[in-house]
Amino acid sequence: MTTNTHKKANFSVIIVAAGTASRFGGDLPKQYLKIDGKTVLEHTISAFRKCDGVTNICVVIHPDHEDLYSQATKNLQGLMNPVQGGKSR
Repeated sequence: MTTNTHKKANFSVIIVAAGTASRFGGDLPKQYLKIDGKTVLEHTISAFRKCDGVTNICVVIHPDHEDLYSQATKNLQGLMNPVQGGKSR
């Protein structure tokens, strides 16, 4: 008799949210727009937190968006410090 002893893999998530919404337009980059009272970024982080095996979440942000990021994630605990993205894709 064999036993299935698969171990769940743990993994980290990198959310790339460093865009400036130059094609999207508007006053805010789309990752900071609110849907149902939460930013798109908050919805994204929440979705990944529901996945089994996620041990770390790191968000890549635009260097000019530190205040927007801080405001969007102020109620979220356990995130890694954000990483600044580059000048373009």
